[in-house]
Amino acid sequence: VFIGGSSGNLRRIVETALEKNLHARVVVNAIALESVGEIASLIDALGFDDSEIVQLSIARSHRVGRYNMMNGLNPIWIGAMQRGGQTHED
Repeated sequence: VFIGGSSGNLRRIVETALEKNLHARVVVNAIALESVGEIASLIDALGFDDSEIVQLSIARSHRVGRYNMMNGLNPIWIGAMQRGGQTHED
């Protein structure tokens, strides 16, 4: 299940997906810190044992004279979670 935005209904969306399939893999994109916190809370509250949150950094180039300069954009977080899987360890 991919959730690209929840309009504040993330928990209900995830719970509905789990009602359909208890072992569904849920992937959520987030741009706000509050959403990242909610993802972390859901991992614990809903008993996901295979989960990770990854942060991506993105930059765009623009010309400055004869050089290319990178301007950083807001980071994006991706949370992935599933029940009944194996935990990720580095």
